[in-house]
Amino acid sequence: MEKKSKVMICFGLLITLAVVMRLIPMPAGIYGVTPMYAMAIFGGAIFKKDKKYAFLLPLLSFFICDVLIQLLYKMGAWTTPGFYDGQLLNYVLFALLTFIGFGIKKPGLLSVGLASLIAPTVFFLLSNLGVWAFAGFYPMTTAGLKACYIAGFPFYFPFSLLSTLVFSAVLFGAYELYQSKSRTAAGSFEHV
Repeated sequence: MEKKSKVMICFGLLITLAVVMRLIPMPAGIYGVTPMYAMAIFGGAIFKKDKKYAFLLPLLSFFICDVLIQLLYKMGAWTTPGFYDGQLLNYVLFALLTFIGFGIKKPGLLSVGLASLIAPTVFFLLSNLGVWAFAGFYPMTTAGLKACYIAGFPFYFPFSLLSTLVFSAVLFGAYELYQSKSRTAAGSFEHV
């Protein structure tokens, strides 16, 4: 199978994973379990030669999920819309998270683990800052900003952090396993 076909299959599988994980109802009190942060990191770290794939992976996954959720919402099968005011910030932030992946020179336990902690933290800090600044839900005071971060905290800790660590381990581990088999067969390692 040629390399481009393998990339497309990988893309399809990862997008399917993102859609399934986003549509699985989580038990009460469990928020933020998602492969999206890990996919942004993975895309940035692995698709270095053709950066369009690095950005497309999280953004296309996010968009397809939003379209499906919007359709379910319109049919009355989902409680929140897929598209909403301020959502553009989420797309910008996921593109930004891809740059964290670009910073990984050689994927390893430390570099991937650190990126897996940084990505959801950056998203939490910036997305909640955006909600505070633009959504009009909180007063434009230090107390309002604090209230916004407190309200958003359950979406960040512990499940966003833990799921990013787990999904990053799975994505990078599976990729490394694939690459080690390819190295054995071809004798080289290279990023897509």
